[in-house]
Amino acid sequence: MSAELIFFGLFLIAFLFLKQSDFLRKKNKKDGALYEEYISDIYRKDGYSVIEHGKEQGVKDGGIDIIAKKEKELLFIQCKDWNIKNKYRIDKKEIQYTRMNVRDYIEKKPLYKSYDWKIVYITSDNILSKSALYIIKEHKDEISSRVLKMLSKY
Repeated sequence: MSAELIFFGLFLIAFLFLKQSDFLRKKNKKDGALYEEYISDIYRKDGYSVIEHGKEQGVKDGGIDIIAKKEKELLFIQCKDWNIKNKYRIDKKEIQYTRMNVRDYIEKKPLYKSYDWKIVYITSDNILSKSALYIIKEHKDEISSRVLKMLSKY
């Protein structure tokens, strides 16, 4: 076999691997956006006014996908449609990052200072690390979590 043929074969394998990775990344992003829409709809049906902050801000959302407001209650929601079988987990650092950004958000919007606010992690599976669960327990007045699977009909 010639060196050119070997090089071409390796190039083709690398190209196909990158295309597959790109496809999976786009698919996961699309699935995440759909999960955020699903959660937004649940809160709307429960009488909340909903801002889809993640859609508006993109990757600069500060860990806040949805802001849901009802009377004097203000929820900062982070949605994760991750499967327990994958390697991704929400850890302590992510929760601290979101908490810091929520506090900054409230500071910049004086109207919200009078609201009772809470950070809510809504996940499709049990993907919170032990350190994340510890932080949530430690700050239970500010942070909560729940598992909510998306209905296949959605």
